Amino acid sequence: MTTQTLTALRQLKLGGMANALQHQLEQVGTYEGLAFTERLALLVEQE
Repeated sequence: MTTQTLTALRQLKLGGMANALQHQLEQVGTYEGLAFTERLALLVEQE
């Protein structure tokens, strides 16, 4: 599912969000305490 999401973001020309999501996934435990909307806000900010 993650690969599909990253691919979809890039196809939609949302490379900043894709890169930020990939970064979040690589930083295990760092973002898990945040609510969904907080994590989403971080992705949107990167775009």
